Amino acid sequence: MKREARADVAVPLVAGAAGTAAMVAGISTPSMWNDELATYSAITRSLGGLWQLAQNIDAHFLPYYTVMHFWAKLGDDLWWLRLPTALAVGVTAGLLADLGRRLGSRAAGIWAAVVFVLLPFTSYHGQNARPYAFAALAAVLSFWALHRAIDGTGRRPWVTYTLTVLFLGCTHLMAVLVLPAHLLVAWRSKRRWLIHAGIGLVPWAGLVVLGTLQSQAVSWIERPDWKTFTGLPGALTGSTALALLLIGAAVIGSGTPLKPWRSGLWVWLLLPPLLLFAVSWVAMPLYVDRYFFAAAPALALLAGLALAQVRPPAAVALLLVGGIVALPDLTLNRAQDGRREDYPFVIDTIERAYRPGDVVIYGQAPQREGVLYYRRSAEGFPADVLRRGASRVPGTFGFAERGDLNHVLSQATRVWTIWRGNPARGVEDLGRVAPAKLRSLTVLGFEPVQTWEPDRSPGLMLVLFIRK
Repeated sequence: MKREARADVAVPLVAGAAGTAAMVAGISTPSMWNDELATYSAITRSLGGLWQLAQNIDAHFLPYYTVMHFWAKLGDDLWWLRLPTALAVGVTAGLLADLGRRLGSRAAGIWAAVVFVLLPFTSYHGQNARPYAFAALAAVLSFWALHRAIDGTGRRPWVTYTLTVLFLGCTHLMAVLVLPAHLLVAWRSKRRWLIHAGIGLVPWAGLVVLGTLQSQAVSWIERPDWKTFTGLPGALTGSTALALLLIGAAVIGSGTPLKPWRSGLWVWLLLPPLLLFAVSWVAMPLYVDRYFFAAAPALALLAGLALAQVRPPAAVALLLVGGIVALPDLTLNRAQDGRREDYPFVIDTIERAYRPGDVVIYGQAPQREGVLYYRRSAEGFPADVLRRGASRVPGTFGFAERGDLNHVLSQATRVWTIWRGNPARGVEDLGRVAPAKLRSLTVLGFEPVQTWEPDRSPGLMLVLFIRK
């Protein structure tokens, strides 16, 4: 019995350490992208400035931004800013190993942890200074606590569960979409569940109100179409082929009785994306794959339970096949342009072609933030002629800009422009992002002479304009 107990502790610890190590490997390789730059902008201001920002935008990220504000006081290297999410993936893997054991067997827990770490989107969010890895962690932790509460006695397990619901709501607004699956699992104790889940959601209600008032923060999301719907497996995991393989294994392995937990796992997996898809059609568009990453661990558990029913060599073979089909997506997520924005490449390109007197214009605030993060010195780099002041505008992510381009560019002969756009649209895309700037460039007699386009769309566009 003592050996069994030690194994029950050791396996989750090993799974957690392995998951964290997998995320730490190459953690600084992918370039920062728009949302991570928003994180950096938020956490490097004062607490008062952070609160002012939350009153205008990203209120539902306030708990994450606050924690990262203090974390960043110890450093702002990229690996350090992403380390919390790498740790979150490790803890999630450990909890999956233990929850899988509780629901099935030790083997089921091990396979569930392996599957989760194998998902390309796990690497994406585990190397991403955003709260989505914490949303997945909170989802698994809440199910783990619910299992202990249902099977345990007394109030303490239910109090623990209440705290996990509170944590769930503080990671991301959409993470609470896993709660209907909780209700299904705890149906026989639904009155107790309603009380404790409700208590856990009360502090979160304030963030809901603020977030609802800031609908402009998601105004960029487009209404999904049928093609988006059919791409749901890939949106859950980052690899359509791997997702279909795991879903197939989970369906085949669903014959064994494990009610109501198996039904709860399927609801956990399917309800968040389907609900966001439906809301996007009847109300406002909210369907974004990272918003329902908290559902991905459910697929790992379902697949782990299924793999535990076959011999280990067969399970290993299936995961090897899954790893092979997912390798292109996994490699892409871990590449320098894995977030579709390659600031090191853009900066290196400009530095190699820089001439004294060159100036730079940014299409949007994140592009300026990205250059400022990766290039701390202004020497040997085009002057940011539009920026006004040394501090960001309170309550926003950007700096104030001058509007008198006619005067600012009167002496310039070469203008670098950086924006996030669609290569298919070419230079004309700048007209959609910043029409006034484009009109000023053309009116002043500038023409594009060289364009650097991203391999994937949308991405960072870099165009050099020279006066005719």
